[in-house]
Amino acid sequence: MGFSSVETTGQSLNFHYSRSFSHPAKRP
Repeated sequence: MGFSSVETTGQSLNFHYSRSFSHPAKRP
């Protein structure tokens, strides 16, 4: 169960980073 939780967190972070990179317009 612990490993599954870590994997889910990793995917969530990866998705969040992908969205951030997809919108570089927010950069100064």
